[in-house]
Amino acid sequence: MLIVEDDEAIASVLSLALESIGFDTSHARDGREALRQALDRSFDLFVLDQMMPGMLGIEVAQQLTRQRRATRDRIILITGGPIPSRADDYVSRVIRKPFDIEEILFTLCSMIGRDVPPVG
Repeated sequence: MLIVEDDEAIASVLSLALESIGFDTSHARDGREALRQALDRSFDLFVLDQMMPGMLGIEVAQQLTRQRRATRDRIILITGGPIPSRADDYVSRVIRKPFDIEEILFTLCSMIGRDVPPVG
């Protein structure tokens, strides 16, 4: 799974929580780095922050789907601002900040048909 988040604290919390239930995570600090990583490696899921310098999360989602590096049902977008227009075309789910980590864990597990293990 690739976590694309420019806020190191949020990226760290997401990585730790996801790794604690068995996900393998990688981190990109911006959209361009995310697209480079997606060219070099295959990811089954993407968690994209919407507001990042240089490239918005929805723009990353558009590129990932156009390049066939991902499908919309494998991408979630996290935003503290407005939901981008046409988000439904490129992402499976939009989660608002501040978010509940259990909501993200549940969403990601359900996206791949996996039971959500207890967090603790």
